[in-house]
Amino acid sequence: DLSGACHATSLVVKPIPAPLKLSPTKLTAAKLTVKYSVTVSATGGVAPLSIDVSGLPDGLSFNGTAITGIATTLGNYPVTFTVTDSRGIQFIVPDQFALDR
Repeated sequence: DLSGACHATSLVVKPIPAPLKLSPTKLTAAKLTVKYSVTVSATGGVAPLSIDVSGLPDGLSFNGTAITGIATTLGNYPVTFTVTDSRGIQFIVPDQFALDR
């Protein structure tokens, strides 16, 4: 200041979390009545992270870490992945899931 006195201040610098990412970035096609399994993971953000999957065909389910099962109906399915970090920040990934013969 103008009187020559020193005043201590502190500054806390917090790193910016890495962007949320999903792996795999694209689902592989499944075959009708054949067992399917793929591990899904997310990185970035502030832990803990959660993953939600919607739009899977009948016979397939997501347990929080993998899509598994035996699909029973042919078609292309719009699937949406939602990754959420502990702050509520979301990363939404739309995909098409193909079910072939």
